[in-house]
Amino acid sequence: MKRKYNASTGRDYSYDRAYNKKTIKQRSQRNKARREVFNMLEEKYGASKAKAMMKGKDVDHIKSIRKGGANTKSNLRLLTPAKNRGDKKR
Repeated sequence: MKRKYNASTGRDYSYDRAYNKKTIKQRSQRNKARREVFNMLEEKYGASKAKAMMKGKDVDHIKSIRKGGANTKSNLRLLTPAKNRGDKKR
């Protein structure tokens, strides 16, 4: 018998658990990518300048994680949130 959150609704959370496991792994890769870009900038410009450069920016994977992209230096870049998230107002 599957566990249900609420007997009256009959909702099964097995899909949610599988989805969350996948997104947690992707989130850890995104956090690692952000640290990687910070370290690259820190080596080149110093810690305070690197922190200022990253403020308000998104780290973009040129080939996305979902499509098998890695956290290599050649696959990472800094973009504004509008460009990275696909906003229409550019």
